[in-house]
Amino acid sequence: MKRYAGNESPDTIIRVGQSLAEIGRENPNLPYVNVSIGVFHSEGHQMPQWYQEALRRKNKEVPKSTYHFAGNPEFLENTARLVFGDNVETSDIYMAPSYGGSQAISIGNHVLKDIVPVGVPTYANHEAIINGGGSIFYPYRYINARGEFDVKTFLEVFDREKVVSDLIDRQHGRVTKALCRNMGVDPKSLNHTESTLFQEMGMAWLGTREVAPLIQAVCNNPLGVDIPCNQWRIIADELVRKNITLQVDLAYFGLGKGIEKDSEMLKYFKSRGVKMLVYFSYSKFHGHYADRRAGSVMAVNFKKDPGLLSQVRETTSAVAVDGQRLSNVIELNPDIQTKQRMWLEGIRGQAIINRQIISEALNGGLGARINALDAQQGPFLYASDLQLQDLKSGEAKNCPLIPWMFPELAEKMGYKVSTEALDFPSNQLRVAGVPILPEEAFGGAGGVRIALPNISETTARDVARTLKEAYKHLEASGSCNKWRLC
Repeated sequence: MKRYAGNESPDTIIRVGQSLAEIGRENPNLPYVNVSIGVFHSEGHQMPQWYQEALRRKNKEVPKSTYHFAGNPEFLENTARLVFGDNVETSDIYMAPSYGGSQAISIGNHVLKDIVPVGVPTYANHEAIINGGGSIFYPYRYINARGEFDVKTFLEVFDREKVVSDLIDRQHGRVTKALCRNMGVDPKSLNHTESTLFQEMGMAWLGTREVAPLIQAVCNNPLGVDIPCNQWRIIADELVRKNITLQVDLAYFGLGKGIEKDSEMLKYFKSRGVKMLVYFSYSKFHGHYADRRAGSVMAVNFKKDPGLLSQVRETTSAVAVDGQRLSNVIELNPDIQTKQRMWLEGIRGQAIINRQIISEALNGGLGARINALDAQQGPFLYASDLQLQDLKSGEAKNCPLIPWMFPELAEKMGYKVSTEALDFPSNQLRVAGVPILPEEAFGGAGGVRIALPNISETTARDVARTLKEAYKHLEASGSCNKWRLC
């Protein structure tokens, strides 16, 4: 067997990022903001004034002390109050600092080491982070064919015996993969004897695990479909009855319905006694996306300290002290905070406007099959096989729109694109102005995700026109099997 060499081919997100960066260098005046390169900028590529002021104030301050792995207490308390309200008793919440949401999830799963059901499609790094922390990633379909949250399926993953049985009967390779990941072994290098041994070890390992589902509380990425409030009670009842720890990824806080509304479900679950590990990231909330300056993990309704701080050292060699100081400057200075909140509402408002533009244009020609787009919320619009139904059978088809609409990008991503019998002008809208990701980046295949705050209203109309033509063309063909990623 071999250890991971670290030289595997880059995944889809990396290829997309590299392609967009290259396109941006070639076309510096594009109406697209590539947030992967640093803080959010305006269309004029200017850093927001409130952010510049926060940096100046932070740099003038003399740090009172170094907080090492326990983090800045003031920062952690501010974060808890931001999520759970000013009156929250922070002494009841066990907290640890992180660089952002991904490290927070890693810390939590180093503590739990459980079976983690995750609704797919989701971010591809969720599986690696969860398995790397000693847990087992378990995917399930988060929404139904109508694009709605599927509460029945969600409650089924609370059934430990059923999940374990499924892992043993149909997904035993996933357990082996998780065990190999945890031990730093490349599963592809195992011979038959080693593979059998790892399967046996994995089954024994599985038998000691509980379920600890991971959800995205608001602005599900990429689906844009959150848990509806009329399902909170039944979900809370089951979580408490079965003493299940709910993991909550809070990456897009404030970008759904605003800060107060986005915190309601977590406040409700806390009041009902639901055990939660809440993973909070300031990366989008404070606009320093690629800087990954600050985040935290919060253990709520735990009877005793679960040991989060003991795992910080397992996931990093230092903590984001500078980022915590910057977040404190933003949150504790009323003038800067007010401007930051206005900026956040502007980002949210731009997403709402662009979603409406695209949704209205599509509904104008395609009817109820894509009405699910109206129900999405947050910074992304997601169009996939679930919205594109075969007219004869009514079954969803995998329709890889990416290589068909944007062959130049597909080639840059390393795909060979088959366009046989293709008569629609695929270059009608170039990818350069539109931030998109194929569903493969989220554990599936066949959809597009559009980052709504990053495009102008004019570009949104172009996106709508192209998607509309794409849907019409693929439906008219009677089959989507012609278009493939080779």
